[in-house]
This record gives sequence, C-alpha cells and structure tokens, in this order.
Amino acid sequence: MGIPKGLKDIVLEESDFQCAYCGYREGLHLTLHHIVPSEADGDTCYENLIALCFNCHEKVNKSKKISIKEIRRLKRHLVKRYLTQQGVNALKYAFWYDQVDVSPVLVHHLVERGLLKFEKKHMWAAHDIINTYSITENGRKLAEQWVLNKSELKEKPKSDISD
Repeated sequence: MGIPKGLKDIVLEESDFQCAYCGYREGLHLTLHHIVPSEADGDTCYENLIALCFNCHEKVNKSKKISIKEIRRLKRHLVKRYLTQQGVNALKYAFWYDQVDVSPVLVHHLVERGLLKFEKKHMWAAHDIINTYSITENGRKLAEQWVLNKSELKEKPKSDISD
C-alpha cells in the first residue's frame, strides 16, 4: 500500500522538501523511508517516516553507510523543528501533567495534528484567551518517541507554575 498524499506532504514539509540527510532538493526524487521497516512491523505514520533522496536511501538500506542511529537523530531534530519550540514545551508539559493551559495561537498546529485536544476556554482579560488542552494518545506516543529525552521520561519535573 502506498503512503497517503496528506501524510507524504507532512513528511516532505517537515524536511523542507529536501533530503533530511544530505539536503538534496529535487522533491520529485525524494522517497519516504520507514525508520522501522515495514517488514519489521513498522507503521506507515508520521513518526516512522523521513524524507531521503535515492542515494541516501540506498546508503541506509543497502550499504549501511548511514546508520539508523543517525536517521533517528535527524528525525528527532525534524520533529522538534516542525512542532516549534512552543509546541514542544506545551507537549512536554501536557505529557507530564496530562494537560496544559496555553494560548491557542501557540498550539493550534498540535491540535490540527491530533497531538493535543481542546478541553476548556478561559478569558483572562478582554483579549487574552488561554485554553486548556489535554494530550492525546498520539501526542503521548510522539512525545515518548521523539520529544522527551531519557531523563525527562523517567522523572516528571516539578511544575514551575504555581497550582
């Protein structure tokens, strides 16, 4: 089965329509590489795909000149860049505390991607809107796989916001 166009567009946009490894920019010649191969039950999902040119794809699959560790490092960087720093921070906080209160402008892309779910609207001033969002299963999975480092997964930091 092929990769759905919408998913392909997200992965290509994430890498700025270039090879995530070498930077080759001929979009028509890019392929979407499964980080965990389909044969090893790797899903065809955003979290498991990265854009590579034909040559780099061959270096990962055939000659092994590009390690899977390097591909994973690149994907982690791309995910964090695609989510934006505010999005990463909101996702981490929601992961640790099950929800986050934040301006909708900063996390709308996370809601569109199904990583956060709107729960409640708060008005703080005439034009200040802060919403409460909960983390979805997809958001939790993405955070565990690509956003949080090992120490952040082991221990929840103390909240720097008073309850």
